[in-house]
Amino acid sequence: MSLEIKGRVPRGRNMEIRVQVGKGWKDTDVVDIRWFKERTSIASDGMTNVSMGPTVKGLRMNMEEAKHIYDIMERIMNEEKYKRKSINGNNEDD
Repeated sequence: MSLEIKGRVPRGRNMEIRVQVGKGWKDTDVVDIRWFKERTSIASDGMTNVSMGPTVKGLRMNMEEAKHIYDIMERIMNEEKYKRKSINGNNEDD
């Protein structure tokens, strides 16, 4: 399965959340939201390799399920306490 990275959210110095899309089982369109952690290994030539690898934390869903999650997240983010503040201190929607 090949997934395309659509976005990253940093979580400290050595972790990130990745949002990826691609094809799943039976050629189904999926979105995958997963935590990745920096991993260090030493190659046979003594060189240190650092890469980001997936953790067990995350979820994968088909696009129909993702539409429902999107609607729920939109309702949550539209609550007054979660609205983003602009530079002048007002809500972005104001």
